[in-house]
Amino acid sequence: MQRTTRFFPFLRYEDAPAAFEWLHRAFGFEKQMLVPGPRGTVAHAQLRYGASVLMIGTADDDFMNMKSPKAAGGVTQGIYVHVDDIDAHHDRAKAAGAEIVMALEDTQYGSREYAARDPEGHLWSFGTYGPETGDTRGPETSGSADGGRAEDGAVNSADSGRAEDGAGDSADTGRAEDGAGDSADTGRADDGAVNSADSGRADDGAVNSAGGGRADDGTGSSAGQGAVR
Repeated sequence: MQRTTRFFPFLRYEDAPAAFEWLHRAFGFEKQMLVPGPRGTVAHAQLRYGASVLMIGTADDDFMNMKSPKAAGGVTQGIYVHVDDIDAHHDRAKAAGAEIVMALEDTQYGSREYAARDPEGHLWSFGTYGPETGDTRGPETSGSADGGRAEDGAVNSADSGRAEDGAGDSADTGRAEDGAGDSADTGRADDGAVNSADSGRADDGAVNSAGGGRADDGTGSSAGQGAVR
């Protein structure tokens, strides 16, 4: 079964035009689109890496109240990126001025990784671990996407939706063995309280819609336009 990318993070930068160029230069993200805003700002921009897309925009005092870590004085989240040639990627980022906060290293779980901050403090982690398959060994020795199993046998199977311990969520049935997993098809968990990726609506009507950009109370943000003022 073919999987579709559904996570598209968005970040705010005080100097979004400079960030757009830097992310391309340092991390190798492909420039996809840029919508200029007033007074030299960015209303919305997209950069692609593989099948994933990062959205960015200029930080503003709007209803989201999103700030760059530089302005906020710290970070509350990070982004992990699966990279094929991690050594070359590390060298490129370092040469472009990325602050390396975790040196390139081989981890105990088999991945080779490093972590860095961009000029405004957003935290990035890069490595050979592929969350989409559970494989830690890099592209040349990647495991089977059908098995969906890491060396410790504890990663969910993409086909059966079940980990070896019987507790993994099923991507096909949308249901974990304990009956509480989210459904990717119906957008609803058995307790009826989880967001629907298809309908853009949670049963309590108060959660933001990734598709419709609107909650039932009319105040939900659209993740698709999360970087737009």
